[in-house]
Amino acid sequence: MDSDRCPSCAARVPAGAAWCGQCWADLRPAPEAVPVPASVTRSEPASAPAPPAPVEAATERIAAAVTTEARPRRSGRHRAPDATWPCARCEAVNDVAADACRQCGAGFLAGAESADVLVPGLGPASRIDKPQKVAVVAVGTLVVTGLLLVLSLILGAVL
Repeated sequence: MDSDRCPSCAARVPAGAAWCGQCWADLRPAPEAVPVPASVTRSEPASAPAPPAPVEAATERIAAAVTTEARPRRSGRHRAPDATWPCARCEAVNDVAADACRQCGAGFLAGAESADVLVPGLGPASRIDKPQKVAVVAVGTLVVTGLLLVLSLILGAVL
């Protein structure tokens, strides 16, 4: 493994990382095989082994399908799938480089309108004029300063 690249997806990884943060590839070195002492002999079974139980066979097939289908092997460098974004209006899947939906033409964040904040006593923040906003900030600053002063006096008297 290259000291700063994943061998599976070529993403940057910290030196000595146990796994890739992008594709979850295991970056640990393969375990060494344990040598079998020469004095240990293996005997062949007298009869053929029993066929695997149906559950075991199904588990083996599923494991084989997951390992081969989840990460298709390509020749050369491995690359992650192309990034996409769903359209907020028509739910079509678009390439991440596209600024507008290829199906309906809506912009990237066309359906995401910001919610207007309601200021108590004044109404929606978007309809408050600048002098009122300055007054709200000034009064808020004075209130917080007063509360901190009172709190410091109380704590000073207790300690």
